[in-house]
Amino acid sequence: MPREAPLDFFKQKNKLQYQLINLAVVEASYVYMSYLDSTSTKTAVKVSETVRVILNAATTAHGYDYFSSGDGFCWCLSFDDGANVGAMRKVSTYNATTGTFTFDVPLDNEPGTVPDKIRISKNLFLVSKVDPVNFYIPDQSYGADVAMTYVPFPMTIVPMGTNAKGEVMTLDITLSSVNKVIVNAVLLAKGIQGNRVYHLRVFEGTLDQGKEYCIKDSAYIDSVSINNTQIQFLLESKHNIVDVQLPGCTYNIDFCRFRFKGTECGWSLTGTGAGDGVLFDYYEKKNDAGVVIKDYPLVSPDTCDHTLNGSNGCQAHNNALRFGGFPTL
Repeated sequence: MPREAPLDFFKQKNKLQYQLINLAVVEASYVYMSYLDSTSTKTAVKVSETVRVILNAATTAHGYDYFSSGDGFCWCLSFDDGANVGAMRKVSTYNATTGTFTFDVPLDNEPGTVPDKIRISKNLFLVSKVDPVNFYIPDQSYGADVAMTYVPFPMTIVPMGTNAKGEVMTLDITLSSVNKVIVNAVLLAKGIQGNRVYHLRVFEGTLDQGKEYCIKDSAYIDSVSINNTQIQFLLESKHNIVDVQLPGCTYNIDFCRFRFKGTECGWSLTGTGAGDGVLFDYYEKKNDAGVVIKDYPLVSPDTCDHTLNGSNGCQAHNNALRFGGFPTL
């Protein structure tokens, strides 16, 4: 069962207002993607053979140790698709021979017949504060909380949002480059472009309430710039994609968006009833008494004008039930 929020959550207590704390979880290695083998379980998942070979080669090339962890870092498995989408697990062990990762907190669901898709990466846990903070891995499943120490790191975060035009703005994170840990990680992973960053906002008085009690944004690194004093990440929402229309389809009052005879349209000359794709006597529609009440002299079995009531539209093809517009707009 999910937790119930405490009565004093987000409220002033004892005449003290809780301090807002900014946390960042940064994928600071190459990110490896794999579908899981069908033998995977709730506590042990096996990657594909191709990915296993790549992971083992990276151990030699980059010195990766897939189960190392400590204050401010650990290797994680993030479930991007499948029965456990949103789950994030701290790696306990990795078997290089079989390509199997294990973790202590079981998944909510058995990996399904449609394989779960995971991303494997080393994550840094940072806090914009002068002392460490204990909080949790930003996991979206009902599994037990896994506490992590977020290490203090000089950084500023400009949060994601939308501007007056409704456009999605970027998320900017600027870190000090005096400590070379981040810089070295970025250089080792060739700029970590495309890696994911979580921005978590939590109130000081609710740090021990659990992983649900934070405000979370996620974005992906678009570019990185480094100088003698700072390293700056420019991040984009995954929905902020050039030349891609979002949402994927739009509705019009009187225009059908479906391709004629396509899957959504479903019309064919072999249909036998309303909505199954027959022409009204090819050129006319008759009532039960055989009287013509409306004719469609331009109706064709080979084309459609994508209107509802037009001379060669859905009504003319007796296919109004599948009209792809939205007359009530």
